[in-house]
Amino acid sequence: LSIVQFDTRIQRTDTWGEDDPFEKIEIIGRGGTSLECVRRDMLEENPTAAIIFTDMQCRPMEPLNLDIPVIWIVTGTGGHKP
Repeated sequence: LSIVQFDTRIQRTDTWGEDDPFEKIEIIGRGGTSLECVRRDMLEENPTAAIIFTDMQCRPMEPLNLDIPVIWIVTGTGGHKP
């Protein structure tokens, strides 16, 4: 499991293996949103699935050309549709 935190760039990546303890995560970043860095990271890492939390107050993400499920969790009422 990897959690990738971003705003206008990737701020932090935490990764856990199957037997690693998961107790807490420190949230960092803030201000501004860009999905370009998320798209680049997904293309480089080739995940098996992605859940993206965002307010969508940014330009939409360009197509990924990856055959994986992507779940969008959109906060707020403004912004683009994923």
